[in-house]
Amino acid sequence: MTVRDIGIVATTGRPAIAGTFHPLVLQPTSFCNLDCSYCYLPDRRSRQLMSVSVATACVRSIEQQGSVHPVSVVWHGGEPTATPIDIFRELLAPFEELQRAGRVRQDPDQRDAHQRAVVRSVRRL
Repeated sequence: MTVRDIGIVATTGRPAIAGTFHPLVLQPTSFCNLDCSYCYLPDRRSRQLMSVSVATACVRSIEQQGSVHPVSVVWHGGEPTATPIDIFRELLAPFEELQRAGRVRQDPDQRDAHQRAVVRSVRRL
């Protein structure tokens, strides 16, 4: 099955899903300790983590779409910095080759942002 098999929008005659995408929003975890009243995530207490196989499948999708434009990868959540740093590094690794080739842009230096957040949280203890 491809994205073209999903269906056609009756009013426009165009595919329901674009053949290429440029933003890619990934959720390494839905867990969030903030519990904001406006949050739309129903499972923000779940500590389930994205697997490396999912991240790798996303990389394959980027490679297969063949777009000339880079894909912006946004790590979203829950709270992405609630992902243990070692696991977060494993999730980022499949994207590194595409990033070096200029085919992917990730949040500015996501690893350092994650590490700073972890250090801040440890200092509060």
